[in-house]
Amino acid sequence: MTVADLLVGGLEIPEFVGSECPEGTRCVVTGERITSGVPSGEVITSATTEFLDGFRGGVDGWVSIGAARCFRSAAPKLGNPCGKSTLAFEDRAAWQPLINAESAVKQGRPYWSAVARDVWPAHAGQRCFCLLTVDTKKRLWHKGRVGILGPGMVAYIHDGDVSMNAMLSWPEMLRCLDAVEQTYTLGWSKRAIERGLYSQHTQVESVGIREARRLERMIVAWRGTNEMRFALLIAQRGDRA
Repeated sequence: MTVADLLVGGLEIPEFVGSECPEGTRCVVTGERITSGVPSGEVITSATTEFLDGFRGGVDGWVSIGAARCFRSAAPKLGNPCGKSTLAFEDRAAWQPLINAESAVKQGRPYWSAVARDVWPAHAGQRCFCLLTVDTKKRLWHKGRVGILGPGMVAYIHDGDVSMNAMLSWPEMLRCLDAVEQTYTLGWSKRAIERGLYSQHTQVESVGIREARRLERMIVAWRGTNEMRFALLIAQRGDRA
């Protein structure tokens, strides 16, 4: 199962008609063996950039039908579904959450902080694709990897400064998220949570040194981890957290 399989299985991506491939053909995007597909030239447009980044097997080969559907869905009129933050599972359950809870509620959309909790442990052990991005115009899905929801999870994280496949533990990330949101709700900035609570002097004075010390002890072990990197991006303040 590839990233493209998970995306086309869970999202509304238009069909794409393929044809029989030469014997022994591999998809130049996913690397999988395919018997039917689409010549790569049919999915490349004037807007396709970074050929070697996307077509790692070469730009003159074949792509799987699933990969072709994902590439061709990158159009404004289709909403560029593969460019959005996504959590898609092998049972075809899929979400495209917003990060900001208030915006999500106004739009009738899911938001990451809630979805991250809702899928655990209901989807534990399932193969999945997780893309968390702040740039919904950038094509990133082909850089991601299929993971398994659980302690050995892989998620693609893109927030401008970081763009990477990150190994993390989903249950541990949720524990980190609880601690981050508790601290964030009390008034600390995400920057202070990431670097050290004592750096936000006015907030330490507001809650008292004893409470600040308790929170710092609760958070310090996660600093520098992928679990905290993920949690900080999706953390929300208030009673929705």
